[in-house]
Amino acid sequence: MTLIYETFLDLIKWETRPLSENEKEILKSVFGKTIQYHLISVDPRSIPAIKRKTVAYVSFHTINFDTAISDPTLVHESVHIWQYQKHGAVYISESFWAQRWGGGYNYGGLEPLKMYSEGLVLNAFNFEQQADIIEDYFRWKNNLPMQWVLNVPGVGDVLTKYARQIRGEQQRAGGREKG
Repeated sequence: MTLIYETFLDLIKWETRPLSENEKEILKSVFGKTIQYHLISVDPRSIPAIKRKTVAYVSFHTINFDTAISDPTLVHESVHIWQYQKHGAVYISESFWAQRWGGGYNYGGLEPLKMYSEGLVLNAFNFEQQADIIEDYFRWKNNLPMQWVLNVPGVGDVLTKYARQIRGEQQRAGGREKG
């Protein structure tokens, strides 16, 4: 069913384009090989985004936005594509629930991150919080202001643990990474 919907959207959304090489490089720095980049498209003139006055949203493999998208927002929305590729279309209802009733985007700062990172449990956060954690990782890595956590000593180590989970890397006992 989602393939039919995506094919229909490809036909009616004539300004939809594939990711640029620059966008792919940005996303590869976060996701590694865990996303099927060739399936991702972007629609820079999305009517629903313009009418809703939202910055961006995802419909399956398409990132929709109104005129321009920042690199951090590209990363955030691509987490939803990662969720779609990993969990299926349930990401839509999970993200909607998170926005309306499930705690929103704010993952609570450094303390919850530290608490959950000991077990690398990204799933302890709702789908929007997961996207913001990975967006804040990208912001930290690129010396940009983060949204929900201050740039204090140790924050990068904690955010990196979650990014490793997104990239499919695992932790060994004692905290050393296993590629």
